[in-house]
Amino acid sequence: MDLAEDSWVWKYDPSGRFSVRSAYLTLTGLEVVSDPNPLLLRVRKSWAPSKVIVFSWKLLQDRVAIRQNLLRCRVIKDISDFLCALCGVSVESVGHLFTSCDSIFPVWYKLARWLGFQFVSPNSIIGMFEGFLGFSVNRKFRLGWMLIWHAAVWSIWNSRNYLSFARGTVSVDTLVEKVKLSSWKWFLAKNPGNPCSFYEWEVQPVMC
Repeated sequence: MDLAEDSWVWKYDPSGRFSVRSAYLTLTGLEVVSDPNPLLLRVRKSWAPSKVIVFSWKLLQDRVAIRQNLLRCRVIKDISDFLCALCGVSVESVGHLFTSCDSIFPVWYKLARWLGFQFVSPNSIIGMFEGFLGFSVNRKFRLGWMLIWHAAVWSIWNSRNYLSFARGTVSVDTLVEKVKLSSWKWFLAKNPGNPCSFYEWEVQPVMC
């Protein structure tokens, strides 16, 4: 009777083989897929903090705890509980909360004006992400644009949670300022030798 030899299997990759990439994705909470979408892989190439990158990765795949998803999982059942935390009118889906909500659309518009490009609202969060990628003309600009995109979705999500759990209030101008401040701090953290002040970042970030 022949006995099969024991062997090592890396359970965090579909192939069963260990790789540095699969270990990184496992440790950071990102998922390993056998045929990754090249667009999703661009999310990781950013100066944003790891927790923000992980959130953005999940967001682009509609895997965050948005109320529509909680309804699908039967975590919430009352129809009044899955309306948008910001406007209270439409179902809180990823597409609505992060792109088309009346409380959020002006945020993207003001960010676009700040960055100096014409804003055309996409119909999905993937479209918004592709739009920011499309405005980059070189690696530095691409990293900067992605940093601001990460800061925007992170600020929107935190503001939504603040409204949901603390019953606070959030304005468009406050959200825009949070995006500017967060992206500037993250930029300096990854570029400690850069003398860019917040005033310079706020006036013209592409010059930093």
